[in-house]
Amino acid sequence: MCYKSTTDHRVGVMNGTLIAGTPIAVDFWNIRKARQARLFFLSHMHSDHTAGLSSTWNQPVYCSPITGQILHLKLKVAKQWIRPLEVGDSHVVALDDIGRETMTVTLRDAIHCP
Repeated sequence: MCYKSTTDHRVGVMNGTLIAGTPIAVDFWNIRKARQARLFFLSHMHSDHTAGLSSTWNQPVYCSPITGQILHLKLKVAKQWIRPLEVGDSHVVALDDIGRETMTVTLRDAIHCP
């Protein structure tokens, strides 16, 4: 899953974005600027997509299984926060703590990198 940003919501050298009208942040790791975000997605492990992400991260991160493994190994994000999703499959993810609100997401392979 790769996502190219066209927004001005950048922190450092970062390709992240907040998707307007949704609770989704893609490669966007500045919590103070992402208050409405409830679903955080990591497209892949290039440094311009992980700027701001570190071992202190304490929110679920949705990503592919290989990206999740590298995220834990390289940036030491705790496994409890990594939510691996199979690429190409549809997944229902909760927007709230009890699962009353959900969203269906599908990760796409960008044939680019893990």
